[in-house]
Amino acid sequence: MRTLNIRHAVSLSGWVGLMTLTTGCGLFRKAEAPAVEAPKPSISPSAAMVSDQIERARFSPERFGYKAGATLVQNGRETSFKVEMRFERDKQIWINVSDPLMGISVARLLLTPDTALMYNRLDQTYTATTPEALTRRWGLTFSFADVQDLLLANVPQTQPEAHWIEDPRHAWTLDSARGRYALTSGPVVHRSEVSPLDYRPTLVSLRLSNPPVELDCRYGFDPNLRPASFPKTLEYALGLPYRTSLKINVQETLSTVPNFPFSIPQNFRRAP
Repeated sequence: MRTLNIRHAVSLSGWVGLMTLTTGCGLFRKAEAPAVEAPKPSISPSAAMVSDQIERARFSPERFGYKAGATLVQNGRETSFKVEMRFERDKQIWINVSDPLMGISVARLLLTPDTALMYNRLDQTYTATTPEALTRRWGLTFSFADVQDLLLANVPQTQPEAHWIEDPRHAWTLDSARGRYALTSGPVVHRSEVSPLDYRPTLVSLRLSNPPVELDCRYGFDPNLRPASFPKTLEYALGLPYRTSLKINVQETLSTVPNFPFSIPQNFRRAP
């Protein structure tokens, strides 16, 4: 396990692409896990009502923030760092990455609906572009609203004809085999799974056909949390042409969200 250190020339391109992203441990002896069936809601709604239930369960505070430990996995190599995220709904997303040992900020990202600003202290570069152009570098084409949904653990906005199916566990699943729908900016939701207890997503899988890229977003579910709560664990994985993942463990949610400071340091050069 490596830690992100200001002395190491660690590329941060992966985590930015995944942000635009709980791991289990194996045992030495095999043991059969007991079968646990998810409780069925007292009133099972029809498939036509599920989209409305999901919209009601969206996590959408006016301002929100959290501090977390994160692990970036690239080509089998793990890099650990600290991350803080702040949101002002539909207006701005602020992300700060820092060294877990020294606490030094090494990279910062600010997204608005029409602007993406980022700088990297490791190579002293900055980027000024749009959310769509920034995510396009990693084979994705996401708008600000798409990024906001995935970072706040929400199912992206569906089209009215989206068809949800109740599976044997009584969870609600949207699968491309039964009916896929597209986001405004282009990606197709290949699969999505929603908890039967609070209609919050546990999986959102998006796929683009050209170029072939898949993004899997997995959100931890805790039945002890109040409805429409933010999960404690999040994992974002890019696949198909390559495999990169970002695992986030939320350590603290912010009761009050500070401002969104951003200024490009002097003498930084613009990234190509």
